[in-house]
Amino acid sequence: METSAANPKIELALALALIGFSGVIFVGAAGLPEPRFEPLGSAAVPRMLAGLMACLSAIWVIRLLPALRKAHPAPAAPLDPEAPKPHPGLAVAVLLAVFAFVAVMDFGLASFKVAGIGFVILCGFLLTHRDLRKLPWIVGYAVVLVLACDFAFTRFFYINLP
Repeated sequence: METSAANPKIELALALALIGFSGVIFVGAAGLPEPRFEPLGSAAVPRMLAGLMACLSAIWVIRLLPALRKAHPAPAAPLDPEAPKPHPGLAVAVLLAVFAFVAVMDFGLASFKVAGIGFVILCGFLLTHRDLRKLPWIVGYAVVLVLACDFAFTRFFYINLP
């Protein structure tokens, strides 16, 4: 298995940092209150997500091992003119959208359904490079995704969403 990493040491550091962050989340979830009415409790979701993040990071580390064993790094591949170009502004915009999504729900300005649908539409629109032809599909996807998540959390996990 080969990795596409230019520097596998950086990827290894990131994967190990994610494993450590998963441990912090897992331990931090122990401070959440005990469940009263929910069968799983409030700590179940953060612990499951922390475990999933740690497992995926461990797989990442395992996949990096062959690249770390090589004595010499592979020569850089020639630049592909059709390769996607990096868009740091897009990454910042999506990060700001995440903060806005959390803030809107935290301050009680909108419910999870309304804020979630708006968030998914905004991110989908940004990530498709503002292509208006894809907007109807993005809206449909956003509605289905957010309503399915709302149903799963409220009916299956018994977690009340804002």
